[in-house]
Amino acid sequence: SNVTNMMEMFAYCYELETLDVSSFNTSNVTNMSTMFRALEKLPTLDVSNFDTSKVESMSWMFSRCNFESLDISNFDTSNLEDMYNMFVNTEDLNTLVLGTDWNFLPNNGLIYSWKRDGDTTRYTAVELTNVYNGATMAGTYRAINTLTITEQVKGTLADVNKEFTFTINVIKNGNGINGNQSYTGTHSGNLRFTNGVATFTLKHGENIVLTLNNGVNYTITQNSDGYTLSKSNDTGTLSSDKTANFIDTINGTTPSGSGLKLKQG
Repeated sequence: SNVTNMMEMFAYCYELETLDVSSFNTSNVTNMSTMFRALEKLPTLDVSNFDTSKVESMSWMFSRCNFESLDISNFDTSNLEDMYNMFVNTEDLNTLVLGTDWNFLPNNGLIYSWKRDGDTTRYTAVELTNVYNGATMAGTYRAINTLTITEQVKGTLADVNKEFTFTINVIKNGNGINGNQSYTGTHSGNLRFTNGVATFTLKHGENIVLTLNNGVNYTITQNSDGYTLSKSNDTGTLSSDKTANFIDTINGTTPSGSGLKLKQG
């Protein structure tokens, strides 16, 4: 309880795989800078009971850590002066639990976009830093990205009114997601996922925009129905906003005198 300086206490313990600090008395600590830096093999860290009411520096505190979630809901930043690069190089961090006494300081190194459970508002890391108010915004935040899926048709026999059927498979932590996922774009609505799979249709010039958790794996397939299909970003890991483009092409010659007319909208 008399400890005031925990700077670099566990820093650069690259091979450390377990660490229990849940019973630490940090009530008099003023410096936590670089405390957990580069714990690259540590899968989880429980600091939910930390008393940080006297801490003045948390610079580089979690930098280069690879855990996916962090509960700092008990953190009190009322005396904090330095948060420089606190979250820098934490690419695996997908869940943050923030409390009523938390306040971001600039240049904290946070990346991605974030959405609080139960809310629809999406914040960039900079926006969340600037607007976070613990009194009204405390809760669990998850890193998110958008996946935009577009459809185009080309060619002399292309039918711009044709609906193409798409199937999307989304995997999170090895399991297919379930439930409704809202989308925007040309139209808005919900896709119903069952064991990771959902279907939808798009016509020429249409698109949907899905907001999904950071780090999910996705695969999109399409029934091209006789068209020649070219595509990009149809499979991958969602670590940033991505656009999957589908272009269906069909060419041919309309027989003279057949009376056949191409559908062009």
